[in-house]
Amino acid sequence: MRYLTILFLCLLGLQSQSQSGMNVFNDKVLHEIRITIGPTYWFDTLTTDYNNHRINPDLYPEIARPCILTFDGVTLDTIGIRQRGNSSNRFFNYYKFKKPFKLEIDAFKNIKLDGLKNIILNNCTDDPSYVREALCYKLIRDEGLPAPRTSYAKVYINNQYWGLYMLVENVDKTFLKDKYGGSANNGNLYKTAQTGQAYLHAINIGDTLHKKKTGLELKTNETINDWSRLVNFINLLNNSDKPYFRDSLLKYFDVNSYLTLLAIEKLVYSWDSYWANGNNYYMYEHPDGTIRWISWDMNETFPNINGFDISRLTGSSYLLPTDRYDSRPLIKAVFSTEEWKNRYYDIVCGFLNKQFRAEYIDTTILRWHQLIEQAVYDDTNKLYSYESFSASLTGEEINADFTFPRTGFRLKRNLPGIIPFIHDRREWIRKQISLLDHTCEFAERSNNKYPLYIFPNPAFQNTLNLSWDGTADGLARVQLINLEGKLVADLFNQRGTNNKLQTEIEYVPAGVYWVIKIDSDGSMGSGKWVKF
Repeated sequence: MRYLTILFLCLLGLQSQSQSGMNVFNDKVLHEIRITIGPTYWFDTLTTDYNNHRINPDLYPEIARPCILTFDGVTLDTIGIRQRGNSSNRFFNYYKFKKPFKLEIDAFKNIKLDGLKNIILNNCTDDPSYVREALCYKLIRDEGLPAPRTSYAKVYINNQYWGLYMLVENVDKTFLKDKYGGSANNGNLYKTAQTGQAYLHAINIGDTLHKKKTGLELKTNETINDWSRLVNFINLLNNSDKPYFRDSLLKYFDVNSYLTLLAIEKLVYSWDSYWANGNNYYMYEHPDGTIRWISWDMNETFPNINGFDISRLTGSSYLLPTDRYDSRPLIKAVFSTEEWKNRYYDIVCGFLNKQFRAEYIDTTILRWHQLIEQAVYDDTNKLYSYESFSASLTGEEINADFTFPRTGFRLKRNLPGIIPFIHDRREWIRKQISLLDHTCEFAERSNNKYPLYIFPNPAFQNTLNLSWDGTADGLARVQLINLEGKLVADLFNQRGTNNKLQTEIEYVPAGVYWVIKIDSDGSMGSGKWVKF
C-alpha cells in the first residue's frame, strides 16, 4: 500500500505538470474526503479562529489547523484546515455545523495534492440544487475565459459523515499559471475583502491605506505591496468623460472579456457580484499590462427576482445597469462607449441562442444531480431539505426557508427551479432588448404539444411507461392530475431516451388521470391514463 500511494502521488505530480487538479476536479466522480483532526473540540477551535479574524484581521490572521487528509484513498500528512466564507458561514448557516472550509495542502509541509496547494469545500449556501455555482463557472469556461473548476465530494471528519460538499478551485498562483501560462502568473492578484463594497471609486494616489479605501485585498506579491498600477486604473475609471478615455482603458483593462462575464452575471442574475452588490471578484494584473477580471462566489444566482435576497437592489435589474453608473465606476466606464455597449448586446444575444437555453445545460445539471442525489439524501447536516433538492431543477418554486434554531425565527424564501428560471429570464431579456435600439434574433422556445402514449393502459401497477413521437428526450417534469384538476403526483428531473420514459409513482387510488410531461425546451406532452 505504501508503494502504491507513492506511485499515485508521483502520477499526480506528473499530471500536474500539464494542468493541476485534473483528478480533484473530475466532476464525473463523486470523490471521498476523510479528514482526521483533534482534539474533540476542533469545531469550536476553527469557529473561534474564524470569528477572531473576522472581527480583527490585523490582530488575528487566518490560521490553518493541522489535520490528516485522505482524498480518494490517498493520505497526506499533514495539511491545514480552516473555516472560510462570509454569509455562507455566518448568516443562513449560523447555528449549524456544515461550515465552508478551506484545505491548505502546503500549510505545514511542501506538498501538493494533484498539483494543488489549496482546495475549497463549499457548503452550497442558498442553493438547494448544489449546481448553481458550478453551472455559472462552466458557462464562463465554455467561453474560453478563466473560471474555477468544480466537483463533488462526500466529506468525513473524524469518521463522521459531515455532508456533501462542492469542491471549488482556489484562485491563486497555481490557478493563474494553469489559465495564463507559467510565465504569466507573477502579477498582482486582488480579491474583494469580507467587508465588501469594492466599488472602485477614486482614491488618493498618495494614500497607502488601499485595502480600506478599495475594499480589496492583495493576494500575491504582498511583501512588495505595490498598488500603484491598480490605483491608476481605478482613478482612470472615474474619468470616463475624458476624450482620451477609451484608448487609455484598453491599455489597462481587458474590456471584451469583462463584457462577456457581465453578460453571464446578468443572465443568471448574480446579484452578489460587482454590478449589483460590489462583491465577489478578483482582478489580476497580467504581465502583458492589462488587468483581467475573474468572477467569483456565484452561489447567489438563479434567484426569485422579487425575493428577499435582492429586495435592496430594486431598480438594478436592467439588462444595461444604467442605474449603477454613479455608484459603480467600472459599469459606467465600459458603457461610456457605444461600441462596447453594442458588443455587450451582441454577447447577450449570442448566449440566448446557444448557452443560455435549457436544452444546452439540462444534460449537465441532471448528470450532477444524479451523481450526488444519494449523498444529499444521507447528509444530516444539509442546509435544505431533500425535497427542495429534488425539485430544484424543474420545479416552479422551491422552498428555501431557513429557521434559526435558538430563536425559532423563520426566514421565508423561495427559489425557482433552474429550468423555469431560464425560461422566465429569456422572456425578460427579450423585453429588455425590445426597449433598446438593437437588433437581436432569438432562438424560440419550442412550445410544441404532442400526444403521450401510455402503457399498459388501463394499468394495475404504479409504473408509468411513456412514449412519444419526435425528439423530446430532454430533462422533463411529469405530473399526474385527476379529473377534478388536482395535482396528485409531481415527478421532477425525469429524462427519456429514444422517445421512451419509465417512471415509478407512489400509490395513487384507482381513477382516470391526465399525465402531463413538461420538457425543458417548453414542449408539452399529454395523455390519459386509467388506473385500476
